[in-house]
Amino acid sequence: MPFSEPHARAACNFFEKILKHSADEWYGKPFMLAPWEEEALNAIFGNIDENGNRIIETAYLEVPKKSGKSEFVAGLIVMMLTLDKMPGCQIYGAASVTKQALNVYRVVTKMIE
Repeated sequence: MPFSEPHARAACNFFEKILKHSADEWYGKPFMLAPWEEEALNAIFGNIDENGNRIIETAYLEVPKKSGKSEFVAGLIVMMLTLDKMPGCQIYGAASVTKQALNVYRVVTKMIE
């Protein structure tokens, strides 16, 4: 299982060069990745098979409160909706409560707007 720096960098670049934050004091500013976010993107998108396809199909991240999870997950959803080339790709977002799932949905819609 080779690691592809270009694949990993492309995911990070999507966040930092295309996405903008959607709330609070960061509203409208570029989405500069925290170290844990960059590490997650590298692990998910940098690990590819011999045909250049992403091998990670499901990711589970557990991070503390107030760490920007909703914005990060929303960015992942937007990126997967627009760029993923995996055949039959399905995107799911899950939360322990409906309110949190709706928060992510709202962030996704703001990022797309």
